[in-house]
Amino acid sequence: MYHRLEDRIRSHVLLCWLALLLIRCAENKTGYTWRQMREHLQRMHLGEFHTSEGKFL
Repeated sequence: MYHRLEDRIRSHVLLCWLALLLIRCAENKTGYTWRQMREHLQRMHLGEFHTSEGKFL
C-alpha cells in the first residue's frame, strides 16, 4: 500500500495492528496456529447457526 497522507498511514498501521491482535487472540483461544485455522476456514463455505431467535445460514 502506498499512502502519502499521515492520517491514512496511521489508519493503515492501526488496521494492521488490529488484524495481528485478532490473529493472536484466536491462536491463544483455540490453541491452533493461524495457518491451521486459515486452512480449516478456507474449506468452510456455509455455516448453519441456531439461536433462541431462530436459525440462520
